[in-house]
Amino acid sequence: MDSVARRYSGLNVPRYTSYPTAADFTPLVAGRDFANWLGKLAAGEIISIYLHVPYFRELCFYCGCNTKTAVRDSIVTRYREALETEIALAASFMQGPPHVARLHWGGGTPSILGIEGLRRVA
Repeated sequence: MDSVARRYSGLNVPRYTSYPTAADFTPLVAGRDFANWLGKLAAGEIISIYLHVPYFRELCFYCGCNTKTAVRDSIVTRYREALETEIALAASFMQGPPHVARLHWGGGTPSILGIEGLRRVA
């Protein structure tokens, strides 16, 4: 094992480069905290976005994400609609539209949304 891998192998670090990290979210973090964080973003501020799509058509053992096999398209459609609602809610707390510098997709297989579904949430 090389020195970098050895140095980090024993550490408890977040899996993703999100801020706040998943480890920061506890039962003590409420919706008002989320709204306050978003409200501090100035219009045009550079941000990165991670969109999690937890569905796939066939089981994959590659990642450790919270995922589920989607056997009905209606489940994926309902998830996409909920994601659109969540994006609109988050935007309503911001001072104005941010500048999205990076858009990261993850979860199961984000392409399960289809081309139109990807357009709608991106």
